[in-house]
Amino acid sequence: KLCPLNGLPQVPWQWVDSPQYPILFVGQAPGKTEALTKVPFTGDAGKMHFRLMKEAGLDKRNLVHTNLVSCPPPDDREPTQEEQNCCSERLKGEIHYMKPDLIVALGGCAIKALTGVDLKVTQARGEFYPLLPSWEYECKVLACLHPSFVMRQRQWIEFAVEDLKKAKRWFHGDIETHDAPNFRLDPTRE
Repeated sequence: KLCPLNGLPQVPWQWVDSPQYPILFVGQAPGKTEALTKVPFTGDAGKMHFRLMKEAGLDKRNLVHTNLVSCPPPDDREPTQEEQNCCSERLKGEIHYMKPDLIVALGGCAIKALTGVDLKVTQARGEFYPLLPSWEYECKVLACLHPSFVMRQRQWIEFAVEDLKKAKRWFHGDIETHDAPNFRLDPTRE
């Protein structure tokens, strides 16, 4: 009731009983088409996402998709921090229910919300980051380009496909991830 998006159509996550891989794809927000279909990634960006996943050997219909917020912000804008905060318990519940081995963050907004990494999406993409402790769950997050970005910047298609292939290879043990060392400038005695 406190959310500024209250009253707009809600788009629930797309759950599948036997996913191809235990991956949760997280976008930023549904759009106008998703508000009508009540299914994430069914608009133009969803069509691009389907194409990219197909080229990467992933089946979009057989993987779980959700968004940071479940209602479409006006004018297709990014969800505000307040809107994300209002929807964070819902997303946390989805993460805890699914218990994914890997989360794929689609776009800069999702990357920042899930990992705290505040880089340009073109710099963060293709890397594995730890999920922020505030989500109360431990798994890796693969930063990927959002399909709507790829639609506008077609020179990134090849990179988007390569990033999605990394998700598949990660499950086959072809990619090792290492946490970056956490250095403290002024360590305590402990």
